[in-house]
Amino acid sequence: MPDAAVVPAHVYFRNAVGWVSAEDDAYVRMAWTGMAMSSRELRALFEQALSLLKQQGLTKILSDHRLMPSIAPLDQQWLAQEWVPRAMSEADYACCAVVQSQNVFNRLGTAQVVMQLTTPLVVKYFDDLPAADAWLRRQ
Repeated sequence: MPDAAVVPAHVYFRNAVGWVSAEDDAYVRMAWTGMAMSSRELRALFEQALSLLKQQGLTKILSDHRLMPSIAPLDQQWLAQEWVPRAMSEADYACCAVVQSQNVFNRLGTAQVVMQLTTPLVVKYFDDLPAADAWLRRQ
């Protein structure tokens, strides 16, 4: 499994703030470049992740937050109230492994998104990619 800073050859979508790929037909992987991000860029990545979930018939995401900047409150709300319910409805999205950032503001933002969820999405946090990958493949 590639490091967060290394973009795999099989990328489905990429912009300045991150990329989306399918990992061995097991799950969608999202990773971040560390660049400051706008709502438009963040939302584009999530929309492309949803598109890939649907195209590949996948229901799980590994989101590598190690280089992700903090998520703005309006984007937190959009993720929790709009994107996650839509992904669950349109693609049967059910499970997310998050490789945590060392940035406390990112961790708080991610936790805030999960706390706002009104859907039964299974979310588990990890400190490294191999553990997140292994857990997600067992789900």
